Amino acid sequence: MEFLEMKKVYDGVDEAMISRTRAWLLSRRDGSGGFYQNAGKYGFSGASKTVNNAYVLYALTEAGEKGLSQEFKAAYQEVQKSKDAYRTALVTLAALNLGKTSEAQQLLNILRSKVSQQKPGNLKADHSIMRSGGISLEVETCALIALAEMRQSTYANGRVLPLINYIISQRSGGYFGSTQGTILALQALTQFAGLQAGKKQTGKLMVYRGKEKIGELAYNKSQMQAAKLNGLEKYFEQGSQEISIRFASEKEAIPFTLNVRYYAITPKSSKLCDLALSTKLANGKVSIQENIRLTTTVRNKKNVGLPSAVALIGIPSGLSVQPWQLKELQEQGKVAYYELHKNYVIFYFREMAPNSTKTIDLDLKAEIPGTYRAPASTAYLYYTSEFKDWQPGTTVTVKPTIIQ
Repeated sequence: MEFLEMKKVYDGVDEAMISRTRAWLLSRRDGSGGFYQNAGKYGFSGASKTVNNAYVLYALTEAGEKGLSQEFKAAYQEVQKSKDAYRTALVTLAALNLGKTSEAQQLLNILRSKVSQQKPGNLKADHSIMRSGGISLEVETCALIALAEMRQSTYANGRVLPLINYIISQRSGGYFGSTQGTILALQALTQFAGLQAGKKQTGKLMVYRGKEKIGELAYNKSQMQAAKLNGLEKYFEQGSQEISIRFASEKEAIPFTLNVRYYAITPKSSKLCDLALSTKLANGKVSIQENIRLTTTVRNKKNVGLPSAVALIGIPSGLSVQPWQLKELQEQGKVAYYELHKNYVIFYFREMAPNSTKTIDLDLKAEIPGTYRAPASTAYLYYTSEFKDWQPGTTVTVKPTIIQ
């Protein structure tokens, strides 16, 4: 799917590679309506067989494959029984791709009932192909349902809008949950925007805090750029804020987003985070050109294995990491991958065994005299990134060399 999407904007995609990939996926059919799966321990290949079957079916039909009657029948029967929202959405899209209108309509009716009763953000699904949960799983599920709704010949805006509104509400820092959630969210949002392109209006948007109007923005259908309203931050106070958006008329309503950015020295940890993090410098003082040890521990609080753990470790500005040591950690298998970003060293772990602990020692070199505090450190699972454990940034004083 990735490379087929890329073909739409880039003519250098290798057709032979796409053909090989399609042929390999088709060769994995097990003859019983499913696909052979090399089950991993806790990582990417750790999705259940039912999720794996539904996703591969969806992917192949998105690529235009038609000869999948047995695989579709098996997946269709499974989701009719389980009614798992994520898997049902995948199989609905597969049905639409295969031209199975009746089956698609039956599955859509199941999904519509779920959206109506449970509401977007509370749809019941076990896990996705990336084993995501939390916000990312909800975003992926809502995006897939929205895509299925927008492929209907009689497209109903009222069925799609609650799903789109939920997806937009989960945008944070340019992401919608995980990368997988972001990809599906963008697909749904861009398709929705295209459907709204012919419905441009002239009107007025008003922003309220409680009953007080704090902003007003006029827009017209001839505008080429997005209309923006800045400067609302002066109305925000400490504590809970009730913000609402209103239009002078329902006929004038247009899609909108509210962007809020804020900073906390040490954000609040989530009780739902399955990881526990601690960071400790060996000493609060160090002389310039000397090394000081920073010890990081990441602990799996659960008695089950966890996939795709991430730890962002803040480094005080006066200290520097040693590249050879980072490379050695990866070569020894203590981390799967690392990268440097601003004042952070980011460590990735493919998996964490039940109740296990990862310990990482970094010998930081003191470079510049002064007193420094690192940015707060955090650990989380990549596919439930809204649940984080935070630790205050470590502090250190780098003493200058005294010349006698």
